[in-house]
Amino acid sequence: MNLKPKKRWILIFFLFTGGLASAQSEITISGSVTAKDNRLALPGATVIEVGTSNGTVTNHDGTFTISVEDAGAVLRASFIGYRELSIPVEGR
Repeated sequence: MNLKPKKRWILIFFLFTGGLASAQSEITISGSVTAKDNRLALPGATVIEVGTSNGTVTNHDGTFTISVEDAGAVLRASFIGYRELSIPVEGR
């Protein structure tokens, strides 16, 4: 009997749009967090900008929007029972 918990992978899809906030340029990222194995949406997944306190949670259909100030930012998605996934913003 295998009692080890099975870790699943999550996928994040990003769409980027640019915007301005005060004197600084912000990048607005919209995307969705889904399970890799069956592509089902993961509502309530956490998406954070690594190294900051900036973050958000996916809505009922697994989508999110977050603004970052640096194109070199890395976003990390996590959900209970799944492995965390880190994705660089740059080049997407």
